[in-house]
Amino acid sequence: MDIQSQLQALRQQFTDELARRDSQIDALSSTITNLQDTVTSLRNSSVTPPKRPKRQLPDPPKFDGTQLHYDTWLAQLQLVLSVDGDAIGDAQAQFAYVYLRLESSPAALCLELLKHANLTSKFDYRLIIDQLDRHNGVENKVQRAKTKLHKLVQSGSFHGFLISFEVTLGEAGGWKWDDERKIDTLRPCLSDYLKRKLQEHDVSGTTPAKYLDFVSLCKRYALQSSGTTPVFTTVTTPNPPRQLYDYKADKMDLSNINIIGAIDSIPSPPHSGSRSSSHSSIDRSHCHRCGATDHYVSVCPIQPRSVTAPNQARSTPVSRGRPGRKQTGTRRKHPPNEIEWRDLEGEINLLGISIVLDTVYNYRVNHSIKSETESNTDTLIRN
Repeated sequence: MDIQSQLQALRQQFTDELARRDSQIDALSSTITNLQDTVTSLRNSSVTPPKRPKRQLPDPPKFDGTQLHYDTWLAQLQLVLSVDGDAIGDAQAQFAYVYLRLESSPAALCLELLKHANLTSKFDYRLIIDQLDRHNGVENKVQRAKTKLHKLVQSGSFHGFLISFEVTLGEAGGWKWDDERKIDTLRPCLSDYLKRKLQEHDVSGTTPAKYLDFVSLCKRYALQSSGTTPVFTTVTTPNPPRQLYDYKADKMDLSNINIIGAIDSIPSPPHSGSRSSSHSSIDRSHCHRCGATDHYVSVCPIQPRSVTAPNQARSTPVSRGRPGRKQTGTRRKHPPNEIEWRDLEGEINLLGISIVLDTVYNYRVNHSIKSETESNTDTLIRN
């Protein structure tokens, strides 16, 4: 009985093991079938890689190795990498991008980093930036800026000093400081006038606790100190435009003017007076050429037509010597004794009656003086 019971137990155990193995085989076969279906579906489906986004910012300029330009170049490079990092590519592409933004001198400085990255296949552009930081003394620059902050003193205007202070504050990494530390750094550098004004606020307990409010308070007192002397501004009004003569608007109708009567009505000048004394009685309250009241005839912008006056001599070239040679001699012709009324009528149409009367008056003066001289000469000859 004992042997049969043991055989019965072993048979049952073997049957259970076979059933368990069959279940495992069925599970594995179903898993294999699912995997085969997945592979088939992936092969049949057209999988397209994701498109790389477009660049949004332009490339920064290449760094030429000048220490003065390093901070600006580094800020532009980090901005491009933060915005267009995905568009540039993976770590290897970003490493190559940073290296290609260097000119020959800084590129030679970082050449060993490039070789090491190619050998190890580990690309990190921060290694290039760290190398450039050490070469350009960035760590010492921060310490120098902190030292400079404590040595700054306001010697001129507050606005110019504030620009220098905030630039140095940024170089020292001071924008990460709290407002109290910024105010404590700025306050000893101010002028004595601002310090006295701030002490009054300290006594009353109204000193701003924020850095921007503190700077605004200093600016207000700086404007008050610079605005004690009033500034007078002179406003100059432009001169009124000069009224020019219009030939078309000043045409005169000669039919209503008695030219002969106007000429006869002019009084004869005294024979003993000179030419300058005769002109002294002429009305000079307006321009005798265009009639305007804002200037005289000597500065009139309208130029008269070139007409030869009766008392001026006309010169014509005289041909002397052999023909074909250029001659420079002149021969004077005496003007006619009477005014050509056709030219005088043209002057009336162009310039008005005032210039005509002035011309006739001068002619009468000159003619009277000439007549008196000739009569005196004839009297002396007779005597």
